This record gives sequence, C-alpha cells and structure tokens, in this order.
Amino acid sequence: MNGNGHPPSERRVAGLPRNVFVLGMVSLFNDVGSEMIFAIYPLFLATVLGAGAEIIGLIEGIAESMSNILKTFSGWLSDRVSRRKSFVFSGYALSNTVQPLMGLTTAWPQLLVLRSLDRLGKGTRESPRDALVADSASQEEYGRSFGFQRSMDSLGGVLGPILAFAILAYFHYLANPGAPLISYFVSNSTTPATAFRWVFFLAAVPNLLAVALVLLVREKPHLVGRVGKPRLSLAGFDSRFKLYLLAVVVLGLSQLSYTFMILRSRSAGVAVPLIPLLYMFFQLIYAATAAPAGVVSDRIGRRRVLTMGYGVFILMSVGWIFVATPLGAAGLFGLYGLFHGLTDGVQRAFAADLSGGERRGTGLGLYHTGRGLALLPASAIAGVLWAVFGPAAAFIFAGGVASVGLILLSFV
Repeated sequence: MNGNGHPPSERRVAGLPRNVFVLGMVSLFNDVGSEMIFAIYPLFLATVLGAGAEIIGLIEGIAESMSNILKTFSGWLSDRVSRRKSFVFSGYALSNTVQPLMGLTTAWPQLLVLRSLDRLGKGTRESPRDALVADSASQEEYGRSFGFQRSMDSLGGVLGPILAFAILAYFHYLANPGAPLISYFVSNSTTPATAFRWVFFLAAVPNLLAVALVLLVREKPHLVGRVGKPRLSLAGFDSRFKLYLLAVVVLGLSQLSYTFMILRSRSAGVAVPLIPLLYMFFQLIYAATAAPAGVVSDRIGRRRVLTMGYGVFILMSVGWIFVATPLGAAGLFGLYGLFHGLTDGVQRAFAADLSGGERRGTGLGLYHTGRGLALLPASAIAGVLWAVFGPAAAFIFAGGVASVGLILLSFV
C-alpha cells in the first residue's frame, strides 16, 4: 500500500486494476460452464434422480453451508501464509473436475457427494479471490470492483443457460424428428435423461478455460506478505462489524435455494424446456444491475443499497406465494435477479469496509461463515415446510425472516 492506503499503481484494463479485470474474466468463463449445469440441475435432481423437496433442501443446505463455512478458513489461511492465488487456483480446479461427473449419477446420495465437493472448491477459492480483488483496488473502488466481479459472474450466467437450452433443444429434436421448433416451447413432455447428462459433460469446456486464466493473475507479495497472523475469531473487530455479521446471519436464514423457485415455476405452468430461459432471465437482470449497484453504493452508502435489495426480496417472496402463470413466474425471476444484483457484491464490499486492511481475508471469511451457518437450516427448513404444508409456507418463512434481518441491518 502507498501512503494513502491505495494499492501501488499497476496496469489498468477497461478502467479497472489488471487483477480485478482478469478475475472477472475467470468468473465469466467459470459461470458459463457452471450455470449451464445449474440451469437444469433442479430438474435433473427432481425428474431424473427422483428427489423430493425435502431432499433437495437438505442437499442444497449441506452444500452451500459447507461452502460458506470453508470460506472462513480459506480467507484466514490466505492471510496467514501470504498466498491467495494458490487457493483460488485449487478451488476452481476442484469444482471444475467434479461438476461434469454429476452427469454420471444415478441416485441423489451420489449427487450429494459431488455437489458437496463442488462447493468445497467454491469455499476454497472465494474468500482469497475476494481478498485479491480488494488488495488490487483502492477502498473507493471496492463497490465498482466487487460489482464488476459479480457482473461477470452473471454475464456467464446468461450465456450458460442459453447453451443449456440449445443442448436440450437438440435432444428434443432428435426425440421428435420433423416436429416444428415451436413445439419445444409449448411441449410439456419429459426431457430425456441423456439431454441433461450431456449438459454436464459439455460444461467442462468453459470451466477449463477459467482455470487456465487464473494463471494470469499477478499476486504481489509486498501487498500480502506483510499481513500478520490473525486469530480466527471476532477479537479485534469492532461492534459495528459484529452487528453486521449478526444481520448477515439472520438475512442468510431467509435465503432458500433457487431450486425451490424453479420447482414453483413448474407448478405455475412453466414447461420443462423453458426453465433454462427463465433462469437466464434471472441472470440477465443480475448481470445488468450488479455493477451499477456497486457504483451507487460507493456514492450513497452500502446500507441503503442493501435495504433496497432486501425490500425487493420480501416483495418477491410474497409474489411466489400467489403466482399462477408462467409470465408471473418470469417476472418473479426478474425480481430475484434484481435482489442479487443489489446485494451480492455490495454485501461483500460492506464486509471489506468494516473489517479493515490486515484482517480483510479473515473478515470476509467470517462474513461467508455467518451466511454458511444460516444456509443449512434455511434450505432444510424450507424443504420441510414445502413438503408438509406446501410451497406457500416456504416463501412465508423466507419473507418473514428477511424482514427481521432488515431491521437489524438498519442499526449497522
């Protein structure tokens, strides 16, 4: 850092520090592949492997909770050993190895193991990657830098579902030779399991490109080498950071998995072949709003933008209770994208603001762990409520808990 607390000058690309830009490209290609998979993953789990809502909630809760809790240790270790790039590379490599193997599963316990390993890779890389972004930018650029990172994630998330749709369309054509293309959009027939499996296999191509791009990151030992050896605890963090962490935990309890929204869309009349396009719409809105939200948060403050974002989430939760048409489901996925665009990058930037320089990796890790501790019960409770009382109960729970978290956030 220079005397003003800014990173030393380095080459900039598209107005961003070089590392921030490269890591954004890594996220772009990684998400093209991974979102090809996750656009159809809930349908594969429910229709091919036969998992119910409570099983889906359990799988997603375990996987996402594991990912977020591990981010604490990866962030702390990247502070302690003064090496962030190795964590980022190994995390991407692990995830991109196991994701294609999901297409070979024949029972949900097998997928649970692979999904958990995939999230293990994500947990290994994310805190060090976020710390690398923060190391490479001045504090005044945090919102823009994290917003760009999330925007590239979401742009990949737009392209991935389009490719998934194209693959499913091809197999639909093979199964229905001579049928007009419009039949794919209106047909509610069962999609062959082979089509889903090929989506998993082909997604490996862009993911391998993402792993290769990590090698272009230029880590600066003089930026991270002077970091101390922090204890993995809240000691040393002020009361404002601790209150923010509490709000993050409560808000995390409201975050039921997107898989429930895809299942709810099916009951609202959305045909199976259209699900990837619905997921693409969510990612499109997310990509369009993430970077501007970061810039706005630099100007008016993180808390105000987060308040708007969680207000959108509460509105969306109410909408899922009553939705009855495909058009309505599409609109709610749009709100879901707006919610993520307003909150994902800004939440991380707020954690970086409040945790400070030498403990930034640990602070971001604690932020991710706070969310991780909440995500397991969030999805598990939503799955049980869905199975026992119906979909409305799961979304009432989500909106109610988010309201409590929003109140806590107002005091940060």
